[in-house]
Amino acid sequence: MNRRGFVGLLGLFAGCSARLPLDGSERGSVRTREPVSNANVVDATTPTPSGPVPGPTSEPDPEPESVPDPDPDPEPEPPEPVEEVIVEDEPAPERDLTDREVRGLETLRNADRKITAVVRAFTDGYGTELTDVTATSVGFLRSEYDVRLALAAAQKDYVKAGQRAANAEQETSAAQLVACWQFLRHATGTQVAVVEAYEHLASALADFERDFHEGGVGAADEIRTLLTAADRGLADIRAVSTVDDTAAVSAISAEEYEAKVAQFEADVGAYHDLDGTVREFAEGIKWLRRAKAYDTGADRNVQKARDAAKDARDALRSARRSVDGVRSRAGDDTSLTPILLAFRELASAKTGEATEILD
Repeated sequence: MNRRGFVGLLGLFAGCSARLPLDGSERGSVRTREPVSNANVVDATTPTPSGPVPGPTSEPDPEPESVPDPDPDPEPEPPEPVEEVIVEDEPAPERDLTDREVRGLETLRNADRKITAVVRAFTDGYGTELTDVTATSVGFLRSEYDVRLALAAAQKDYVKAGQRAANAEQETSAAQLVACWQFLRHATGTQVAVVEAYEHLASALADFERDFHEGGVGAADEIRTLLTAADRGLADIRAVSTVDDTAAVSAISAEEYEAKVAQFEADVGAYHDLDGTVREFAEGIKWLRRAKAYDTGADRNVQKARDAAKDARDALRSARRSVDGVRSRAGDDTSLTPILLAFRELASAKTGEATEILD
């Protein structure tokens, strides 16, 4: 046997042995490896047949059912609102005051202390607020002199504060100090008029209690004269000062300023309303006095007594209604409420006396 024939036989034998089944399966079946990533990849040891490779005869695996994720990702939380940050302008760096500004500031402080002394003199014996001094504060008439002394002392300092103001801010403060001083000056004069009018009103009440109508008429005339000064003082207060001026002083707050002005307005307004009421009251007392004289006097006249009593009752009832109107219009700001209630009570009592004569 020549060499080429032997090699050929070996090749033939090797090819046949490669196609023998290893597991007893039918002859000629093709053995492949499990697919790794691609089902079409075959074992390198399997001979590649010529022509197209038939596909697999088994049916394709069904698509896996969609199984919900046992632990689904939570819904994303909405983003937290972003708080708007307002960036304020940084304050200008403080600077050292000049010597002139230091002197001006010290002068303003001295003037403020003097204004405080005026407020203390004004409220002395009554409290700490300007409104603690009311129409019934008759002792204010004795302390008026001390208040005016304090005003004179403060005047020198506020003038000096205006002269030594070293910048625009100090000039504004000095002007406000002047306004507050003017406010206190006119408030002093207005308070005196209001208190004196109260004294005349209280005198009229006492006269009416003892059936003396002439005293009531005289009191009404005095009150009318005093109201001229009160009206002028209140108008001056409004003209020379505002609530904003209190920013320059430590002894008067904005609320205190407004409350004092409101008190003045209510009291002065009540006095104006009371002018006619007091005169009407006096008329009722005049007829009541006559009715009593006709009813119990030596010249007793029943008919005249009844006629006079009727006139007295009508006038006193009208006066009582007028007092109620004054109280309503004055509101809670007036300091005359106690004496207004006293007038109403007296009107009711005197009306009762007139009714007894009629009965």
